Amino acid sequence: MKSIKNWTFFFISVLFLLQKTNAQPGMQTQTGNAFLQIQCEQKGVEIVIDRKSRGKTPLPILSITPGNHSITALNPRRFLWGQFDWHKEISLAPAETLQIKIEFPEVITIRSYPDEAEVFLNDEFIGETPLYFTKRLTPGTKFTLRKKNYFPETITFDGRYPAFYNIRLTRNEQEYQRQLFMQNLERKKHARYRRASYGLWAASLFSGLTSIYFKQEANKNYKNYQNSASLIKMNQYFDNSLKYDNISNISLGIFQSTFWLSLYMLYKSYH
Repeated sequence: MKSIKNWTFFFISVLFLLQKTNAQPGMQTQTGNAFLQIQCEQKGVEIVIDRKSRGKTPLPILSITPGNHSITALNPRRFLWGQFDWHKEISLAPAETLQIKIEFPEVITIRSYPDEAEVFLNDEFIGETPLYFTKRLTPGTKFTLRKKNYFPETITFDGRYPAFYNIRLTRNEQEYQRQLFMQNLERKKHARYRRASYGLWAASLFSGLTSIYFKQEANKNYKNYQNSASLIKMNQYFDNSLKYDNISNISLGIFQSTFWLSLYMLYKSYH
């Protein structure tokens, strides 16, 4: 009877040792894991680790095997312009705890009618409408839209994203009429310069042709002077040659001056 009790105690001891031995690998694996703490202001953001969903924010601390991992946070507004998923590659050591903060880009859209209005953020120029940009702003931040001949408009950011503003600018009629008047004066001045350049160009062309004609006549009379046997005709040819040559030189001077003056007037008509 005593030997039976001893054998029973022996088998119970062996079973206890086997259970303890089998439990140790599992305990070592749990102890060797790393931990991931995800912080995200938005609720309901799905977290995907290594292409497997781990739930939606807010999440408890996640236990994860050490090594390299790929983390993606699916942006609930990813179907809107300028919105993208958040992604990061991480590496974890055994027993390491890593904190990750997830923030999505916040899109601000500013449009105006008419467009091409200058946009200033706290007096700093940031672009012209239509304007799309991503930036985190504090509520109460002011934008100012400015366009020539229009009154400036101010936008106050209310803190809500995505922010969309469509602003109709009010025209400054007094300034607009003044600008129209100045533009009309400028157009008339340019028109006068163009007309003057055309007239001078015509005078330049005429004087140039005149210079060529009288130069040919002067050469013709000079040749006649050289070939003539009559003293009276020689004097006549020579006088004509001098006269036509002088007319040609005067016409050439007029051509040069009117040509350059016409170019100047043409330049002034566009500037």
